[in-house]
Amino acid sequence: MVKQIYLELSEVKRYWNVEYFFHDGHRKIYLSARTKKEDKPSLFIPTHVSDSLNFMEMQKLLTLNEQKEFHGIFLAIINPDSTCVYYQISEGLIEPEQITSKHLMKNKQEYLDSQLRKHRNLFEQSALYGIPITLNAEKRDEASGGRSEDVK
Repeated sequence: MVKQIYLELSEVKRYWNVEYFFHDGHRKIYLSARTKKEDKPSLFIPTHVSDSLNFMEMQKLLTLNEQKEFHGIFLAIINPDSTCVYYQISEGLIEPEQITSKHLMKNKQEYLDSQLRKHRNLFEQSALYGIPITLNAEKRDEASGGRSEDVK
């Protein structure tokens, strides 16, 4: 079970400095890994899908990060078919990360889709005749309400 998580973190996810260690108090093997070389390590706790964890056990797991040496603690839940699912656990509630970047990406994608629909005939004709086209900056600014984004 631990070997499977180790291989997934190091080979599939390409995490840095994947290490394992044994905690005497919990009588379990844990893994630590860094998403980037310069990041703080995260702690991964291997758990089989059939194992049950109550809130007291989860609270004990949170004590592993009392010195704040880890970026986060993740339950690595392993299914017999070798599927691994990672759940981050924390004390209290935390705000989700990268919501704004997801919204910006979605807005940009919607804008590009609208431009493709708007200039569909022009794109089809240029593709048919093999003529490269470029949309003028003024047209992009008008279409985007003053934004100056490139349409590629």
